[in-house]
Amino acid sequence: MARRFYDLINFNAQKPVLKALNKRLEDTPKAMRKGARRAINRTLTTARKETSKAIRDDLALRAGDIKDRIEKKLVFDLEGKLVVRDRRLELIKFRTPRQTKRTRRQGAARGGVKVTIYKRKGRQLIPGAFIAKGQKSGREHVLKREGRERYPLKILYGPSITKTANRHLPEILKRTEPVFAKNLDREIQFALSKL
Repeated sequence: MARRFYDLINFNAQKPVLKALNKRLEDTPKAMRKGARRAINRTLTTARKETSKAIRDDLALRAGDIKDRIEKKLVFDLEGKLVVRDRRLELIKFRTPRQTKRTRRQGAARGGVKVTIYKRKGRQLIPGAFIAKGQKSGREHVLKREGRERYPLKILYGPSITKTANRHLPEILKRTEPVFAKNLDREIQFALSKL
């Protein structure tokens, strides 16, 4: 299955750098471009942290699991992107999945897995789910039977990280755009000071 990537944030340094270049001599483009690339890279690192933090404010996931899905890409000479790999994480990655015992409630047998998916909702019961090791991978999964028969089983996944990131996009941009301007200005000033 092909991986799908979704652009989340795009930083383009072309216009500010060209403005600064027009003010000075012609022999500065190389230093200016290097500085712009550094500014974009630093800003993407900040944007990645902010995106991870925003997602963790919603979802009960570890920072490492989220950062694996968010990538920095320098697309062209003066343009960089933050892209999110659109592959949902398994429920086993979410906070403290625990098997519950089958109990009788209102005449029906209730059992499943309790897991915290959304921080604001607390622990949720997923009826009929159970935790078991995969035969091939040897790793634990949260599984559920697809019918009444023992097999087939399906692995359960959490919500999309891409959708969660997109929900928080305005606040992420609000925090990172000033950082980009500051980083870029510092790099331009540094390049011009070397003339």
